[in-house]
Amino acid sequence: KVQLGIGVEENGLRLAKAVFAGADTNFAKFIAAQSPKKSALLGAIPSDSAILMSGSINFTPEFIAGYMDFMKIMTSVGQKDPAAGEKAVTWTQTFLETLGSDFAAGILSPSSNGLVTEVFTVKDAAKAKELVQQYPDMIASMPGMYKEMGMDMKMTLADTAQVKSGEILNFNFNLDASKIPDPQGQEVFKTLFGDSLQIPIGLVGDYIVIGVGKDSATPVAGLMDTLKSGVETAAKYAPAMFGMPDDSNFFMYVSIPKFMDWASKNIPD
Repeated sequence: KVQLGIGVEENGLRLAKAVFAGADTNFAKFIAAQSPKKSALLGAIPSDSAILMSGSINFTPEFIAGYMDFMKIMTSVGQKDPAAGEKAVTWTQTFLETLGSDFAAGILSPSSNGLVTEVFTVKDAAKAKELVQQYPDMIASMPGMYKEMGMDMKMTLADTAQVKSGEILNFNFNLDASKIPDPQGQEVFKTLFGDSLQIPIGLVGDYIVIGVGKDSATPVAGLMDTLKSGVETAAKYAPAMFGMPDDSNFFMYVSIPKFMDWASKNIPD
């Protein structure tokens, strides 16, 4: 059951959505295991992002089991090697079991030089690093799914960079502007991603920091510095500003003006 609240107020529109689980379902067990709390990570994300998200999720055994059923379907698409598909499923399950509960993300920040910057807590930093290094193998085990989407997805670990606060693993994809037939589309690709698509993944303490977009390694390193310092940063936008409790499993802030401003600067046509 989903409940949606719409408030038309003097300064804008307020939307609130609540999801209620059916009795005696796996989803009900998942909801019962959650402990709403204020995310300490939201303030570390660039506040000028058009979309801000934070939350805390307890990945229960029921949730993981349900997600694994979904992964088995996804990895079976165009799959000629069942063992490879099973490898991807096993990797995903282990990764979910290694993740902590807190997360935060910022999307389309004009000051951070990246499309997306996100951070997750982990329970075991060493295991998390091992799984991140195996990520290209997981991608390679699902070629059918990407080919169905018209993509020849390949991923390699380009290099490992030591920065002040930790380590960044830079991953390359075989996606660059030359793969786009439209010249205007090529320019948009270069504006957003540079010469080729790269994803830096930073490891600092009990956190994984991920960036997407041109020069995204810079905001990843900056966020790693903030996390390493241990200084708590206040969030500019928080649930209480919108009439909702600060203690929440999931909070999302969306600014259409910020989105349009970012788009006009980066994709003017």
